Amino acid sequence: MASSNPNKRGNWWLRCPSGDTPLTATELVIGRDLGCHLRFIDDALISRTHARVFVEDGQVIIEDLGSTNGTFVDEQRIGGRRDLTAGARIRIGTQLLWLYRGENPPRGARNATTSAEIPRYRRRQDSDSNTTGNASVFALLGPTAEIALESGQTDEVIRILEPYMDQILGDVRRKRAIDPEVAAQAYDYALRLAQATKHGAWLDYLVELAEESGIPIPRSTSDRVEAVAALVDVAERDWRRVATRPA
Repeated sequence: MASSNPNKRGNWWLRCPSGDTPLTATELVIGRDLGCHLRFIDDALISRTHARVFVEDGQVIIEDLGSTNGTFVDEQRIGGRRDLTAGARIRIGTQLLWLYRGENPPRGARNATTSAEIPRYRRRQDSDSNTTGNASVFALLGPTAEIALESGQTDEVIRILEPYMDQILGDVRRKRAIDPEVAAQAYDYALRLAQATKHGAWLDYLVELAEESGIPIPRSTSDRVEAVAALVDVAERDWRRVATRPA
């Protein structure tokens, strides 16, 4: 897909709960074994040598190494090798990994306990409906996030909001409808984080959420997309397709 700035080139990074790992010509083996490059010794759902990630001719590839519980890319179990694109979310055991591209590591270190601390944004769901309730955890988390944004504590904003925003994107990928108000708030925060971090991963988030949910980006947000897109280092998705939709 088109980049917001095709002249900018980036490095590949694999993001895990402990931090960001650059991907080079050397393969990255993931598992519980002592010889693995990325080890999760306490995760019983991960095999001793579970999967490997490597770069081949500029393409990032993940390969399941015959694991017992499987390797998942964007919540789809893979068999053998799979090409990866920027923004791909990888699940191995209970561990969530993300693939990003940029000159610098994508975001600050993630607090691995954050997800368990934040309530689901779908607080209630009617038994005969696949649409989220109106209650938004943004109302709960927003004030703290706003204070951190105003003080320039971008990593703290990410720690607070990222797990919740991942839940939203995960639901639309599974074809669950979300409240347009929730989507509008996610669009706004994704764009503000793209501006604060200068990293295209957040712009890609905004585009994917709009494409998968079918909910237009509010004019108040879409009017700012082009200016922010000019600032980020690498974005894989074409923001023009969603920013020009009538709200």
